[in-house]
Amino acid sequence: MPGLVGFTAKGDRDACLRLLKAMQELIMHHTFYTCDKLWTNNWFFATRSHINISQNDPQPYTGQGFQVWLDGEFYNQSEIGQSLDCGNSTDPQLMAELFLENKHDSGFHFLRQINGIYSSVVLDEQCQKLYLVTDRYGLRHIYWTVLDGQLAWASEYKAFLALPDFKPRIDEQTVADFFKFGYCCEDRTWFEDVQVLSSGSVLIWDLKHGTWHKERYWGWDQIHPMTGSVDEGEVVEELGRLFRQAVERCCRPGERVGVQLSGGLDSRAILAAIPERNELIHAFTYGKQGCEDIRFASRAAKVRDAVHHVAYMNAGNWLQDRFNTVWWLDGQKNLLHMHALHALRSLPDYCDVHLSGYLGGITVGGSYLNREDQDEFQVVESRGRRFIWGGLRIGSMFIEERPVFFDNDFISFALSVPKPMRRDSYLYIRMLLSRYPDYFRHIPWQRTGYPISWPPGLVKPLARVRRFRYKLSHRLGIYDVKFPDRSTYTNYDVWIRQEPARPTFSTLLFDRKALYPEYVDRDQVRYLWQQERARLDWANQVCKYVTFELWLRQVFKNEFRPQNVY
Repeated sequence: MPGLVGFTAKGDRDACLRLLKAMQELIMHHTFYTCDKLWTNNWFFATRSHINISQNDPQPYTGQGFQVWLDGEFYNQSEIGQSLDCGNSTDPQLMAELFLENKHDSGFHFLRQINGIYSSVVLDEQCQKLYLVTDRYGLRHIYWTVLDGQLAWASEYKAFLALPDFKPRIDEQTVADFFKFGYCCEDRTWFEDVQVLSSGSVLIWDLKHGTWHKERYWGWDQIHPMTGSVDEGEVVEELGRLFRQAVERCCRPGERVGVQLSGGLDSRAILAAIPERNELIHAFTYGKQGCEDIRFASRAAKVRDAVHHVAYMNAGNWLQDRFNTVWWLDGQKNLLHMHALHALRSLPDYCDVHLSGYLGGITVGGSYLNREDQDEFQVVESRGRRFIWGGLRIGSMFIEERPVFFDNDFISFALSVPKPMRRDSYLYIRMLLSRYPDYFRHIPWQRTGYPISWPPGLVKPLARVRRFRYKLSHRLGIYDVKFPDRSTYTNYDVWIRQEPARPTFSTLLFDRKALYPEYVDRDQVRYLWQQERARLDWANQVCKYVTFELWLRQVFKNEFRPQNVY
């Protein structure tokens, strides 16, 4: 995705500007990106690239001794502007005004009022301080490292490869985490000494002394559970009101809005809540021919009279662009899980903004409540932020991604609801049936295959039969016995055994020049490859190794790096 790059330095100005330009070029993946000027005051070098949808004004914003770069956007500009008596202001200007107004707030609590997804770089020239800032949930990633006593930052950490003092070294703990969990954990990255800035945090760099420290201005512990007697009806009503408000905040006049519509609840709820306007709504669905996601999404699109676009996936096309996307996402997302690519190719032709259902069912639906090893906030911070969000980072390379359920007001209220009421989507389902019955009463939910209006006592045994059918289909499918299962939108374990994936993967993994054996056992990979008929998660594991090998080749051999496209 485009974004911010920069560094502090004490060196030749022209040479440093060339390095800054090289950093920017490493995150310029599409020809339609727009670049801001290269900015310097001879010891600080920064710039930005963007997709020219929001934050169109050139950056940095300069005012009151501050320079501000901002990637992302605020959803409550008017409220912040009114509180600061600023009138109509850009987001970078509001950030500068907030820092100026609250110079003596050592805890940065003033940042809690921002409702949005963003990262920002703020330079206070008078105080000789530099601030890297993330949103509450840390979703607009910004990475940082210290090189020879100087700070460098980037929205994609491959940009650090342009710096001559940066020597990429693979982090062994990340290797272990990736093959165990499927993603980089905590704030680690593939590279030693490179971190993603924590959610709800500010990194403060002292330009005089070359020292830094971090402060957390917001955390999940700021959300307090409801106490006393709780009226379910009132909670359902308030959930519905706040959800509608969240969607409306993300729908601005003049913007073309789209929804990646699946057979699930979250994207369908967003489609139902989009304000009635004259503009056509475009819905996008991907999956194999005949899958339930496409069928159920089509029915929901008809209720809203939305234009429904379908991207069919099959053995011949599923791998398209995924090698490129490994590079675009810094190797942090298993290429098996890049499904959204098949819808994203056509999104920019029809919409500017994608309203995402990111973690809707996990937050208000309570899907993470039953984990014994971690509480739900820990899972949102780790798996949610570092794994699931990767799909939306793909989207951010093309259009603006707005995660509706991560509106501050909505999520704070939803997560304060007592856990028994959220478990198994109990109150969420009540809210959906109450607010949007035309979308949910009769159209099935892909997870169960039946409408959410059906009694759970009836659906649960039917869902067990459905799961058995899926497992049977999987087992028979890898033996080339056709037993169609429409409950899933892909057939990866079958497609990987076919052209073009099988010979491509085999060549990558068993090439004598492969790089991954320096970090993991090649015999282990060979054994896995030979056990393709025995493991339910075989495709997932194989693609982890392929992703890792691709990333290593891209970094260390300059192979498989894409050219600017689209």
